[in-house]
Amino acid sequence: MKIEEYPKLAVAERQLYHAVDLYLEGQHLLSVITLAGAAEEILGKFLNDHGEKHALAESIENLCELYRDAYGNPELFPEPPEPDESEFAKLLNTARNGCKHYDKGKPLSVDIDWEAYRLLQRAIRNYQKLRVVPDLDFGLKVPQVRRVFGQRHS
Repeated sequence: MKIEEYPKLAVAERQLYHAVDLYLEGQHLLSVITLAGAAEEILGKFLNDHGEKHALAESIENLCELYRDAYGNPELFPEPPEPDESEFAKLLNTARNGCKHYDKGKPLSVDIDWEAYRLLQRAIRNYQKLRVVPDLDFGLKVPQVRRVFGQRHS
């Protein structure tokens, strides 16, 4: 048995590359969710360690802002509740967590293509924020993800 070391950034990069390939092929979208979710988490923690905000945190921040705007009229909501960031995180990670946890056999009910696309976008955003130079093939595929999603839903 040969044990090798794999830098976490390289692991996340491979997961992301494979997730993009599967998504563009329209295959194994549950695996796309798992691979993109794992890559997004590793890349997000890497960003955190370097003092940068990751895509999930940005999404949660945007949702909290929308929530505050919705409850912002003191005449309608004299004591508005504060948004719960952990609830937004749980909501945004429903598909990712549903693909990797047993959860007492509860079925996963999601729009699989939308969730795969959304997790890919978050993982790609984190990857781009790291300013890593991707291989040429991957760099050409990233814009195709949005186009393919649009074609599937037009």
